Amino acid sequence: MVNSNSAVALYGFQDIPLNLEAQTNDLGIKLLLVPQFIKQKELGSQALELVNRTAALFIYEIDNELNLLIQFYLTANKPVFFITEEETEYLLPKGVQSISTVEDALKILLQETEKSIIKSQIGNLEIRFNSFGLTHLKLSKQNAELVKPSKQLDKVSHQLDEYFNGQRKNFNLKVCLKGTDFQRKVWTELTHIPYGHTLSYGELAQKVGDSNASRAVGLAISKNPIWIFVPCHRVLSKEGDLTGYAGGLKLKQFLLDIESKQTSLF
Repeated sequence: MVNSNSAVALYGFQDIPLNLEAQTNDLGIKLLLVPQFIKQKELGSQALELVNRTAALFIYEIDNELNLLIQFYLTANKPVFFITEEETEYLLPKGVQSISTVEDALKILLQETEKSIIKSQIGNLEIRFNSFGLTHLKLSKQNAELVKPSKQLDKVSHQLDEYFNGQRKNFNLKVCLKGTDFQRKVWTELTHIPYGHTLSYGELAQKVGDSNASRAVGLAISKNPIWIFVPCHRVLSKEGDLTGYAGGLKLKQFLLDIESKQTSLF
């Protein structure tokens, strides 16, 4: 499953402030409140679940229950921010970043921190990540880099190899879809098109809630930043013909052929 749900955990609020929720909604980021009074025996399991569901922890209040939760995030190499506009009198655990605004923290999280060029069966691919996951996957004219891959790059590369070899029909990774609200709706809907199946632009427009938006859907698809994992190659004309694809129609047909060969075996 391609997970496009970006999320951040908040500690120190009883309710999510409306202005903060509005800011993060515009970016497609969900906010999850951390209960401040978790039973000690349940703290470990709940902390692990939060770390798996979110990309970072935002702290607005320090208390004695917080240290274990912080350690879970830092052990998973996920950032922890203490949000304060004043100089803090707290002795923050090593690794916790003190920052003045949520906006500044979000900018750090959304910034692409890893970029690589890898070889693949369709040519060299440029791959980028931020704290929320994969942000970019497209063909590149640059030469592939001979570097030791990170865990996330290795995971993406391995799943691509399996896909090209007809050994993988579903992907398992997190992506960060940066775009307008409409673009994110279209791109998210693309991830729901099953392997070996196709939709028309009109059918996709209906799924995002506007049957008259075929042209707008096509424009959103043309801006898709993550090929293959967000499978825009599975969208055809209403007649079933190949139409525009940023990677070229030959590549689009190649990807569809991979999937049709595998589905015909069952």
